[in-house]
Amino acid sequence: MNREYAKGIAKVKENDFHSAIEHFTLAISENTSDVESYAERAVAYIHVEKLELSMFDMNRCIELEPANSYRYSCRAFLKSKMGDVDGAIADYEIAVQLDPDDAIAYNNLGLAQESKGYQKKAEKSFSRSNEIIGYNPKRFDEGTKKEESKQNEPKSDQTSTTTETEQFSEKAYAKKALTTKEGFKDFLRFIRNGFKIKE
Repeated sequence: MNREYAKGIAKVKENDFHSAIEHFTLAISENTSDVESYAERAVAYIHVEKLELSMFDMNRCIELEPANSYRYSCRAFLKSKMGDVDGAIADYEIAVQLDPDDAIAYNNLGLAQESKGYQKKAEKSFSRSNEIIGYNPKRFDEGTKKEESKQNEPKSDQTSTTTETEQFSEKAYAKKALTTKEGFKDFLRFIRNGFKIKE
């Protein structure tokens, strides 16, 4: 690993994005094909509101790794942030072509399509995202109704555990994580933990 790249990552963890940019720039000067340094610098530029410079780096990442779906998803996010929703949709479409099992890309594609008024396309994207993670909105609604009816029942001895309730809460967690930007990192941790919620 490049020493300057490692220093840049350390500065990112400290939320010192200006210093991180300096280190990633030094790493790139040592190796102009260092895609990870371009990618990290692109994210750091977003944090300091230098979106055009971030776009330059994201374009460079795609030049270096044209078959990496994640690079297109990242650029799509930036395009959306910059108000280029059509460009974001185009990049998310490439991302899901390259990785048809990317639930987050499908979800974000649906959000972008929805914002443009493409309701049927958005529903199709959301449906594919749900299918990938095993989330069934109808079962979620049924689970909500069951939970509400259970809350209205008189309380009894609650010594037994209900796997149905656990499954319901996991699906609710996945839905929340996929439909909020804040939940993105939580969702990745959720997947890495074998689709289990860590308390």
